[in-house]
Amino acid sequence: METHIYAVGGGVVWSETTERRKPARDVERWFNTDADRGPLGPFPPEILAEIDAHWALSLGKMDPLPDTFGLLGAAHFTGAPFARKHIVDVFEAYSEGNCQIVPIKRLWSLEDDAEVTEPYFVANVYNAAPVVDLDKTRVLEVKNPKSGELFFQRHAV
Repeated sequence: METHIYAVGGGVVWSETTERRKPARDVERWFNTDADRGPLGPFPPEILAEIDAHWALSLGKMDPLPDTFGLLGAAHFTGAPFARKHIVDVFEAYSEGNCQIVPIKRLWSLEDDAEVTEPYFVANVYNAAPVVDLDKTRVLEVKNPKSGELFFQRHAV
């Protein structure tokens, strides 16, 4: 089976049980998201314990299971991809030893109301590499059409 960079993945949420959580608004998440810009490095023992203690709830059906939950895109390089072994093996191979592979011990399909036995992993890649040649890239101010606020965008020349 092949995985294309634009392949559709599935969604996943975390819960203490095999049912979706209804968290209170003021409860802190135990996990980082891409937007949190968490520090690079191995997960601390507390996060590993939380991963083991929680169910990962698949929002899609088991037939067919995705290779990766979420699109295999740029977000996976600021967060940790949640994927099958052959996908996280690629991240591990190119991370120069700066990668932590964490097995997901509890995966449940909400659509099928059944446990997923296919092994999935989190690849916590904390290797950093320059990917933009700043000498050949110019910075432009671009207005966000939704908010009207300025943000900076790099364009190759």
